[in-house]
Amino acid sequence: MVYTLGKGGFYHWLELPEGMTSDELNKRLFKHGAAILCASDCDMARPHSKDPSYVTPYERFFRFSFGPLLPETFEDDVRLFREVYEEYKRDMGIAS
Repeated sequence: MVYTLGKGGFYHWLELPEGMTSDELNKRLFKHGAAILCASDCDMARPHSKDPSYVTPYERFFRFSFGPLLPETFEDDVRLFREVYEEYKRDMGIAS
């Protein structure tokens, strides 16, 4: 996974390995009561709303924030993300 350090704000951008999508990761996280923001949802042009066949170039990117996490659940929240992410990688046959 590629992490891009922002230049302000409290959002963090990550790029998933080839073969993984933020939409699928989000679906898996959602089953555990967690979520990320898929980069395609941050594309203000919203080309996918005008053309259903449009494939976003941002399908491997997502944004998240630590802001809404409670200090007392932070470590468990990060652990949950890691477990779901690692399981998805294994399912895709991607080495660690």
